[in-house]
Amino acid sequence: MTWHAHLSLQYTHERDRSVARFQHEGPLRILQSLYPEGDAICHNVLVHPPGGFVGGD
Repeated sequence: MTWHAHLSLQYTHERDRSVARFQHEGPLRILQSLYPEGDAICHNVLVHPPGGFVGGD
């Protein structure tokens, strides 16, 4: 089976913080934004959940 997906991800700097904005089609998702190095650097995890998410993921 083939999974077709598209993800558009853009990072902007707003009020001294990097912010991620994204749009998706298909089974690609961005999880919550994380800032382990401070507000200037945003980390995101890209996931491919074709079977769905379990509560708490």
